[in-house]
Amino acid sequence: MSQKTYCPNCNGFSFDTPDGSYWHCFKCEYTEREGQSNYIKVKGDIPTYRSIYTELTAFYQKQLKKEHRAYLNKRGITDDTIEQYKIGYCSTKPTLLYKHPKAIESGIVTKNGYVVLQNRIVFPYLLGDKVTDIRGRLYQGEGERYLSLMGSTYFRGATFAYNVNTHASEIIITEGEIKALAACQLGYHCVGLPGILSRRCFTVIDTDKQYLCFDSQKDMRYVNRAMKTQLDRMYNAYVITLPIYDREKMDIDTFILSIGANSFHTLVRYAKKVH
Repeated sequence: MSQKTYCPNCNGFSFDTPDGSYWHCFKCEYTEREGQSNYIKVKGDIPTYRSIYTELTAFYQKQLKKEHRAYLNKRGITDDTIEQYKIGYCSTKPTLLYKHPKAIESGIVTKNGYVVLQNRIVFPYLLGDKVTDIRGRLYQGEGERYLSLMGSTYFRGATFAYNVNTHASEIIITEGEIKALAACQLGYHCVGLPGILSRRCFTVIDTDKQYLCFDSQKDMRYVNRAMKTQLDRMYNAYVITLPIYDREKMDIDTFILSIGANSFHTLVRYAKKVH
């Protein structure tokens, strides 16, 4: 019997066997058996896609309303951080970018013209003055909480993690944009993977230390498997373990909000060196 998990190629949902020996993504058609991929990687018109994402980011910033800011503030994200990281909102308002000849290829709309990230708070993946990808978060209502643009990340050139490191000598690697921003606000350079099995690049320079900090929960089997996957591609690696106390799970932003910044600093200071 298979179980649902994230595709390491496009971060969409796929079906993963319990032992991880075979899986297939019905979004980008990536398949893998015992670590061997039969997915043929082809690059698209990446400069054009990034221009589209960059223009869309400015458009989405203008759609961010008071209620969206209130949600982000409640999660511990300040207004200054919202502006710095160009967080926006994908409303139902139309834009000519949705009619761009490369709109479907870039993953922002489906073949039927549906706007993929509609009604979601959006987080642009910044790299210099360009945007390499955009990801959406549902802030109210029902549906898939996190959503990526359509298509292969490799094809779209969306191979970088959120807030990819371009300058820091030490980084923290976690899952998700909000969690990454929570740590960034404490002075750390934190990179967010769009899924704990994501293989996106989290740094483009050599670093002195790399910390891994995923959610803690009562059943850690799936998380531990993902941690091993990430640690295998890290060096000078340390693991930050978040205590769950009396909760079902604990993540970075919840820990900082409920337990405190000083306690998080202590966890970083006493992180366990792995290799």
